[in-house]
Formats: sequence, structure tokens, C-alpha cells
Amino acid sequence: MLSIGPSARKVPKGQVSWDKVRRKKDSEDTPYPKEEREQPLLPSWMKTGKAVLAFLVILISLTVLAFFVEALSYAFVAVGMVIMIGAYFLGGGFSEWSIVGRHMTTKGARSEMEHRYGRGASDWTTITGGMLIGGIIFLSGVLAIFLGVLF
Repeated sequence: MLSIGPSARKVPKGQVSWDKVRRKKDSEDTPYPKEEREQPLLPSWMKTGKAVLAFLVILISLTVLAFFVEALSYAFVAVGMVIMIGAYFLGGGFSEWSIVGRHMTTKGARSEMEHRYGRGASDWTTITGGMLIGGIIFLSGVLAIFLGVLF
């Protein structure tokens, strides 16, 4: 016998029908409207601007300090280099390069480390933080030396 109206197919065991999924999705209440949820508290350019401003204030204050105390300018250069190199070693930067000697690219070495350890072998947060801090100190020393030569 032929049926005239649309017939619903039976949902396989263990699966949820699309109608139930749609009803559940419609019935979910959000605690606040969707428009408010998507807007960030601070725009991204303000966050970036505050971070850049903080780094500039630190850089200028260290440069002025090193300019007036001449021995600090050379110490800042050395300390900045030690911090950057130390952060690279502490973060495990050379662990990415240990396999490269076997005719493998750094990308291949990194993917092998990720396969072996489930993630990259290096702690890039430590490396990046050390490079930023050491770089600011190093740059303030170099700027103080340069200003000392000019004035």
C-alpha cells in the first residue's frame, strides 16, 4: 500500500532524532543575550596598546637609569644577553635541534618531537618571556650607550 503523506524514517537505536536535537537547542536558555556575550570587555587594540605602553615605560626608565649610571649601561647589555640565552636553554630550545643532524629539517624534527612527547619539546612561554625581558634590558643598555656617545 502506498502512503500519500511523508513518512518518517525510524531513528536507529542509540541515535537521537534531528527533531529532538532542534527542540533541545531551542529550549536552551542563555543567561544573557548573544550580542552582549560576543563583545569583549576591552577591544583588542586597547589591550595591545596598554602592553606596548608598559614595555615603553620600562624601556625608557631603564635607559634613563643606565644613561646616568654609565656602568649600568654595559651591565644591562651583558645581563640582557645572559637572560635571553638562559631562557632559550631553560625553555629547551636546543631540544628541537637535536634531531636535525640526521638530515632532517627543523620542521621534521619538531613534528617528530611532537609525535614522541605528545607536544613540542620546548616550553615556548619561557623562551618568549625570557626573550622579551632580556631584549628590553639589552636594548635599554644599547640605547644608553648610544645616547652616551651622542651627548
